[in-house]
Amino acid sequence: MSQQKKKDAYLTSRNAAIYTRVSDTNEGNTEVSHEFQDRECRARAAALGYKVVSEFRDNFSGRFLHERPGLTALREAVRDGGLQAVFVWKLDRFSRRLAQRAICVQELRDHGCRCISATEEIKDSPEGRLLESVLGAIAEFEVERTLERSQAGLSVLRNRGLPICQGKARYGYQYVKESRSRVIVEEEAEVVRRIFAMCVSGDSSNVIAAHLNRLGVPCPAISRGVKLGVQQAPSWHSSTVRAILKDESYAGAPMTSGKRRCTSEVSRKGHRRTERTNPTDWWQSKEATPPIVSPEEFAVAQELLGSRRKSRDSRDAEHPHLLRGMVQCAVCGRSMSPWKTKNPSGKTYYYFCCVSRQMGCNCGNVVTPMAWLDEAVWSKVGSLIHDQNAIEERFRLNRNFQMGK
Repeated sequence: MSQQKKKDAYLTSRNAAIYTRVSDTNEGNTEVSHEFQDRECRARAAALGYKVVSEFRDNFSGRFLHERPGLTALREAVRDGGLQAVFVWKLDRFSRRLAQRAICVQELRDHGCRCISATEEIKDSPEGRLLESVLGAIAEFEVERTLERSQAGLSVLRNRGLPICQGKARYGYQYVKESRSRVIVEEEAEVVRRIFAMCVSGDSSNVIAAHLNRLGVPCPAISRGVKLGVQQAPSWHSSTVRAILKDESYAGAPMTSGKRRCTSEVSRKGHRRTERTNPTDWWQSKEATPPIVSPEEFAVAQELLGSRRKSRDSRDAEHPHLLRGMVQCAVCGRSMSPWKTKNPSGKTYYYFCCVSRQMGCNCGNVVTPMAWLDEAVWSKVGSLIHDQNAIEERFRLNRNFQMGK
């Protein structure tokens, strides 16, 4: 096809993409759900004669731009060509900050792509651009006002010594919003007491998790109503047991708020990462948490956990495994940990096996010989290191991501 024919085909085609975003604070609100926005955008696209060929989604607030994977993918698709329009429910779905949204809209226009709002009549004219700026200023004002009110509310709670319950309540407790206090859930508290008793008697977190799974005890994810991925099985894990054993709330410590805050980094699963804040920024409630275990039993458990950590670190130094912490099970998605066995002649073999084996809920995946996996992975890494084109491409992608392109 000649260049002129390609140009004519591009001009006559009316392919469009849809971009939807649900802010962190609006999740669960059906009025701004992805499905609602998608339905409105598709109706608007059909009315204007556009064919929707792709859709991009994000679940982040408007305070961030290039960290949003859905928006980044949309901008890449616009640069690649083939899109004549992008439909959004409202223009503030790009960002509530005027400067950030202006960058997105102008980038679309630079690549010959229209930005169309499904609910706002904005023409591509001086008057339309003025209206767009006014709407953006209003959205940004609403964000700043909401943040100001939120910070004022936090200051009042902090001055009164009241806690803030963010997210799900601790396993073993129920949070009473009216009195801003914790009350013990006796059925779950019995499980917590059993975990501490087994730890004090010398059982490891792996043994405790396997024991609870064999008994069919519901894990915290089930009790708290946490949504799990399609590959995640609701079962006890050694890390869950360790988290309970290290939580001083079970010994009666007051509720502490402000320990973590959101960052601009995004995990592989698309969730915003958090970081630990300075202890000077924490504040504790005046009311103590009802203890489930005694302070003495909690102290003994911490001492045993510390001694086991030192023993584990010494073993890791004796037998270093290059891929430790990087291997995931292809069946259930859990991590795979180093494991060794000896044959009758005394020869030791090393494998990676799914941690579900240690948890008492084997997913059925086979063990993977460590030597074979090391050779396969590092040969692949070596081929990439010696490929100049692959290095340059990776450098370009990382640079574009950091620059928000």
